[in-house]
Amino acid sequence: MTARPIRRLIAALGLVMMQLMAGAQPAKVYLHPVSGNCSDLNFKWVTTGVNDLAGSHPGLCARTHYELVINEVSAKEHIARNWVDLNQGFSIQTISSGGRTCLQASAFDIRFGARTQITRIHWPGGAGK
Repeated sequence: MTARPIRRLIAALGLVMMQLMAGAQPAKVYLHPVSGNCSDLNFKWVTTGVNDLAGSHPGLCARTHYELVINEVSAKEHIARNWVDLNQGFSIQTISSGGRTCLQASAFDIRFGARTQITRIHWPGGAGK
């Protein structure tokens, strides 16, 4: 592999990452308040930690969940549907020349984005103390 294809690959990955960052929606932040003193906070942190959709995370005071979104649908959903909705709506042309066959796809629209959810323990008792 020469340097030129590697440079093209790096440039293409950079463009994809820029699109992912541009399509990111503002993060949803969920707070789990802990009342009481410092001992109560430490107990919560050690026993259950922060709770989110994936469950409890003992020893963690915060957790971030990142989900790739393609055309407003999660990648998990696309996989479950076998990518059918991304395969619709674009045309494929077969080009044969000199024993080679190439496929050319056109007229498709793929938008990348992200959904981010932040969950953290919030201890109002620690403010100003």
